[in-house]
Amino acid sequence: MALTFVMVNSTTYGGSGGAAAVFTLAAGAAEIGLHEMGHTAFHLADEYATPSPTEGGNSYAGPAPLEPNVTNANTAATSPWSALLTPGVAIPTMSNPDCSTIDSRPSTVAAGTVGAFEGARYFHCGIYRPEYDCRMRTLGQPFCHVCSGAISAVLTPHLPAGPTVTAVNPSSGNSAGGDNITITGTGFTGATAVNFGSVAATGVTVVSDAQITCTSPPANVSGSVDVTVTTPNGASATNTNDQFAYS
Repeated sequence: MALTFVMVNSTTYGGSGGAAAVFTLAAGAAEIGLHEMGHTAFHLADEYATPSPTEGGNSYAGPAPLEPNVTNANTAATSPWSALLTPGVAIPTMSNPDCSTIDSRPSTVAAGTVGAFEGARYFHCGIYRPEYDCRMRTLGQPFCHVCSGAISAVLTPHLPAGPTVTAVNPSSGNSAGGDNITITGTGFTGATAVNFGSVAATGVTVVSDAQITCTSPPANVSGSVDVTVTTPNGASATNTNDQFAYS
């Protein structure tokens, strides 16, 4: 995926999303850029309310928002992030007692609680954000759980595939370890570890992206174990081809 950033040569505070993420040289410029990236790359909504009636207003009365981090649903069953709700959290978690103004009260729940906090997408009421605070609401805050999930969903298909083990040769050996083993598969470049069950192999050499040689470690369990390869892209998923039997 490609993302365009435009930095404006001005110290005036400001930024915007859209086809390009725009920010200035104002203090906190990096945070502004990250916030605007949330709009441009991941289609996240602003989670703050505003006093301006031209942007938002008192109460949202439109259809269900398309952005993944705001909703007009006010029950746990209808929440688009129902799977991420903190167990036992009240829905709504915080309701604005005065829809004529922004609710500026401190949070009534612990930081990181996922629920439904009224006031988002420029409106005071009628629309909810997942957590009390988030980078899409306040600069300097981390992305909330729902925003982080939306970001992961966009990025994951573009990430390099993790390693896969297709064969271990020989597939059995001495329980005392010390056997010379050749592992074949894919995605081995940059491998940082090879494990026989939970025990690390020694003498690991990455011969190529498709082959690793190592020395089997002593067994700490009887029977067969999975041989897994770990790289910066993750660990290989276990399968029937990665078995090594100790005898």
